[in-house]
Amino acid sequence: MGKGMLRFGGLFIPAARESLEMFYQFEKEFVVSSQKFSDRFGQRATPLKESLAATVDWYRARKSRP
Repeated sequence: MGKGMLRFGGLFIPAARESLEMFYQFEKEFVVSSQKFSDRFGQRATPLKESLAATVDWYRARKSRP
């Protein structure tokens, strides 16, 4: 849906009007880097496979509780 349609839809649908504020995020690609945070605080992202395994383990442990 283009900007024009969002403006028109915004006349009738508040959520469409509010979407215009966020439209810039979809007009072009952007890259987000955590490098500055990692350098400053020494935190590193958990690898995907490890984080998924931990999440599944946690969920299974919680599921068995009454």
